[in-house]
Amino acid sequence: GVKIAREFATETEILAVIGHNARDVSIAAAPIYQEAGLVMITPTSSANSLPKIGDYIYRVTPSTRDLANLLADYVVNVARKQNIAICVDNHAEATRSFKSDFTWAVYDKGGLINRIECDFAAADFNPTKVPAKVISNGADALLLIPSLRYLDRAIQVARANTQLQLFGSHTTYSFTTLQQGQLSVNGMILPVAWFPKPTETNLFIREANKLWGTTGSWRTAMAYDAVQTILRGLELSNNREQLKQVLNNPIFQAQGVSEPISFMSSGDRISQGVLVRIEPGEKSGTGYDFVYLDN
Repeated sequence: GVKIAREFATETEILAVIGHNARDVSIAAAPIYQEAGLVMITPTSSANSLPKIGDYIYRVTPSTRDLANLLADYVVNVARKQNIAICVDNHAEATRSFKSDFTWAVYDKGGLINRIECDFAAADFNPTKVPAKVISNGADALLLIPSLRYLDRAIQVARANTQLQLFGSHTTYSFTTLQQGQLSVNGMILPVAWFPKPTETNLFIREANKLWGTTGSWRTAMAYDAVQTILRGLELSNNREQLKQVLNNPIFQAQGVSEPISFMSSGDRISQGVLVRIEPGEKSGTGYDFVYLDN
């Protein structure tokens, strides 16, 4: 990622970069784009630290903080859960960040975080013991925040659970979760950057269905929104500096898949994401689907 960023930075005819995908690559490449005065807009990196790198760095996906706050509000105020246990990959900064943001949001809304530690990356991790252990300590809900490398361990915890309502971070939004989780993840609720509403029939959805027979994932939609942002920005600018000024303008808007795209001064998009729930269904071919949750 760093090598590619350096190449792009020196090519003066390149006016913007859409990417990167992974959080670690985005954070490594962003300082290079910032120093070169080259707009970088990531569709998928949600780490809170990313926009702090500079004023040429943007993202169209909600931040980890926004997604965690959205989920915490549902857990405490809608599901009425008051003691939430958390399993997290403590070796991954992105998952630690989600846990921290969710924890603060839960306490702010009057809930509690269970004190039992559950680390997917621990050498002695035993998924079968997690539910009973946190229940014995008063938990009435369980949040799974795996990195992608430990998604299988999160599913193992879900299989061992028979009593607690399950919640997940956006990293659990995966075909693997549906395929391997099956009945054990039925009813799990998680936040994502985008999901089509049941009645939504906009241009993106029509064209995506025509092309693929499906709307694609939130990553598909956010990639589309990133492109629309740059296209609109380049209609109003001719060089790197002008493009940055256009995107920084408080009245700037581009039309995204489901809502207008605009940015805070930090480079964060003004958006909080949506919630989805896993339910029995036939769209994914696994017997279970992600379904838009209208709360």
